[in-house]
Order: sequence, then structure tokens, then C-alpha cells
Amino acid sequence: TGDGVNDAPALKLATVGVAVAGATEAAKAAADIVLMAPGLSTIVTAMKLSRQIFRRVEEYIIYRIASSVLILMFFFFALVGFRFLMPAWVLILLSIINDFTLMTSSRDRVPSSPTPLIWDMPMVCVAAFTVGTISSACSLVLLYLAAPHFADWWHLFGLSSLSSGQVVAAVYLNISIGLQLNFLAARTQKVFAAFDGKGAERPALLVAGMMVVALLLSTMVAVYWPRGLKLGGGVEMEGCSWAHAGVVWAFSVVQFLFVDMLKWAAYSGYFALFPHKRRGGTRDDEALARRERRRAIAQRREKEEGRGVSVGKDEELVGDDEDNSHKWSWRKSAAAREARAVRRLSRQISDQRLDVERLASSSQSFGPAGGLGTSFWAGGSPGRASRHEHDQSFRHGGLESVVEGNSRQLHELSARIGGLEGSLERIVSALERNQIILPQWNE
Repeated sequence: TGDGVNDAPALKLATVGVAVAGATEAAKAAADIVLMAPGLSTIVTAMKLSRQIFRRVEEYIIYRIASSVLILMFFFFALVGFRFLMPAWVLILLSIINDFTLMTSSRDRVPSSPTPLIWDMPMVCVAAFTVGTISSACSLVLLYLAAPHFADWWHLFGLSSLSSGQVVAAVYLNISIGLQLNFLAARTQKVFAAFDGKGAERPALLVAGMMVVALLLSTMVAVYWPRGLKLGGGVEMEGCSWAHAGVVWAFSVVQFLFVDMLKWAAYSGYFALFPHKRRGGTRDDEALARRERRRAIAQRREKEEGRGVSVGKDEELVGDDEDNSHKWSWRKSAAAREARAVRRLSRQISDQRLDVERLASSSQSFGPAGGLGTSFWAGGSPGRASRHEHDQSFRHGGLESVVEGNSRQLHELSARIGGLEGSLERIVSALERNQIILPQWNE
């Protein structure tokens, strides 16, 4: 952060330069973020918004890859395996209607993250290819069931068989529903309805509204598309009945639930193989946050030790660490810091004890009150006794004040020794709880 002209080079070289409110034009030009409100709390808001934008971009990419895999695999295997030629202009209809949802994805409601987010392309590919592959396989199954020269399952529902144009409409409706519902699957790493506030939240009203509009429009196109109307070459499409559309809708919903469960299983398997990549308010995120917090505390304590400031609560520097890859390296540095603290406390305790012994010996050297004056003037003449008694009483008063001051200092030093010994015991007990062995030093 900075606000002056002299801060401009540092703001330019920083990873994220922040110019505070009221900064000079040079600082604003060199910074990446310019705060318009006083204070630094706006930086926290900027970090939350940036992590939300990262999540939106990530879910958009997962959805786009999954949609491309669905369309390409279906068109290819439908032509090769079933000799079914899907008209190219139907793909244009799918893209136009599907864009209604994509345009509103930037306004989707997504949670922030307690830790920085890192791009994980393997995870994105696992999720996208799982959703796209399973969806295309289910659409191929529907094509097999709906085509009159294959399974022709419509008689199971008391419906008539479909013509080739009506099969195109039924498949179009299935793919369109799958594309819209797959957006819900791409939003979360768990089931689509797991709105826990950490991994996913409820979709924004704008997103849900546009999704409903796209689904209704696709259904109307599949039912009311007139026979003989073609927007290009290829097989013509003919609208099917509402009963056939209802069966396709039921199949598509079951298909989406199946795809969503397999997506959850794919995420679980991926994080089981790579547990360090789990995020979104999980235990690994909390462990990472604790490590970062302890590292920041340790750096601050080292700076304080360099300035001669005593170490505070030792419990903040030690603790269990769930990540084995960083546990022992961190404990080794913690042991070195605590060893220095123990040595410093030991030296302070030794110095205070020497001061206590010196004060105690100096207090005892004065003896009982009046002993020094009586032994010195025991053989004096009676004429000089009154003057010496006055001097003796004056000396006795000074000695009593010195003894009283030494006793007060002795009490304060004893209290300080007790506090230092208590701090030393807390540090040693904390190290023992974490199985840290202090390096040896001379007594």
C-alpha cells in the first residue's frame, strides 16, 4: 500500500499494489487497486470479490467444456453408431437458446473462499468430461429408445411411434434440457442442491429465471415446430406431442440426477487421490489458514526478539499441524525460537536471583537497629553522649529507610522471578505437548 510519489516504484513492482484513498496521481497510476474509501478494510472486500469472480469463471469453463463434449460426442456417435444425422441448424438453435443462461452466469451467486484459490486444470477437466461424457451417453440411450427402427419404447406409455422428424425434436429437447440443467451441476463440487454457503449457494434469481425461460422455449420449439420448416440442409424436424415431450422431460430429469451423482463421485475420487487440492471451507483449507497464521505470528515474534521485546503467549506459536509435508520443518524452526526464549528467560532469572542475594546480604550487614552506634560509643565520655546519641539516631533512621527500600526491591524481584519461571514452565510444557525436543545448551 502507498499514497505518495515515493511509493510509486514499490506499488509498480508489487504483486498487488494498493493505492489508499487520497493518494497522488502517480501512486494511483502505478497501483493495481485504488481505494476510494478511507481505511484498509476495502482490501478485504476486494479479495472476496476477486475470489467470487474466480469461482464464476471456473464454473463457466466447466460448463462450456461439458457442453462441447456433450454435443460433439453425441453428434459423432449418433452418426457412426446409429446412422442418425442430426441437422446442423438444430445445433444453432441449441447455441442460441443456451446463451440465455450463459449471459447471466456472471451474475450468479457464488460464495467466497477463506483461502486463496489456485487454478486446477486437471480438476476442471475431470468434472467437465464427466458431466459431458455421461450426458452424451444418456442422450444416445434416449435416441436408441425413441427411434422407430430400434427400441421404439413409446408403446410402454401407450403412445404412438415417432417419425424421423419427431425423433429429431425429441432428441433436441433432451439435449437442450441437459445443457440447461448441467449448469446446476457445474456450480458445485457436491450435489447440485447442497447449498451450504461454503461450496455453493442458491442460484441468483436472474440465473434461475433465464434458465426457466430457456427450458420453456426449448419445449415449445420441440412441440410446435412446423413440419417442413428447415433453417438449412439435412433432415427436417417435426414437433412431437405434449405426451412425448413429457416422457422426454422425465427421462432428462432422471438423466441429470444420475449425471450429478457421478460428478460428485468424480470429485470425491479426485480429492481422494490429491487431498491437498481440496478447497472450499474444508479441513485442508482450515489447516492451511492455521499454518499461514502461525507463520505470520512467528515472523512478527522474530522481529520483536530482534528489538529486544519479550515473547508473548507461546501457545500461539505451537500446535498440531494436519499437513505432514510442513509439520516437522515448522516445528524445527519453532523449537529454535523457543530455545532462544528459554535461554533468555534463564539468564534473566539468574540475574534477578543474584540481585536478590546481594540485597539480602546488604540488608543483613546492618544488623539490629542501634547495634552499630552502641558498640562504637560504649567507651565515650558522658559530656559528649548527647551529641553522639543525636548522630546515632539520625544514622539509625537512614539505615531503616535503606533496609525498607531493599525489602521492597527484594519483593518486586521475587515477583518478577515467579513470573519468569511461570513463562518458562508454560513454554516447556507447550513444547512437550507437541513433542519438540529443545537443543541442549550449557547451564
